[in-house]
Amino acid sequence: MSASSLRLNPTKTEVVWLGASQHVSRINISDIPMLSTSIKVAESVRDLDAELTMSAHVTALCRSGFYQLRQLRPFVRSLTTEAAKTLVRRLFLAVWTIATRFGME
Repeated sequence: MSASSLRLNPTKTEVVWLGASQHVSRINISDIPMLSTSIKVAESVRDLDAELTMSAHVTALCRSGFYQLRQLRPFVRSLTTEAAKTLVRRLFLAVWTIATRFGME
């Protein structure tokens, strides 16, 4: 890595094991020593979990969307029906736009 002027940032670097679940479950290594530091092994990463799906990210996105919908509840009574529908549609569109950016259609 020093030949290409790249440096390892141990606070941002993670390792994830890829393979069949029955093989990955047998690996008992929690961190890997590298140069003068050690790198933690992650259970899942932001975009891909151990099974190469985006379930953790999708779950977080859905949780955030439902939270935002619940935050609208006290204000909906003061809006017209059309305004409330528009607000919910815009929120859904914003969440959908984020989801499609990550290929979660």
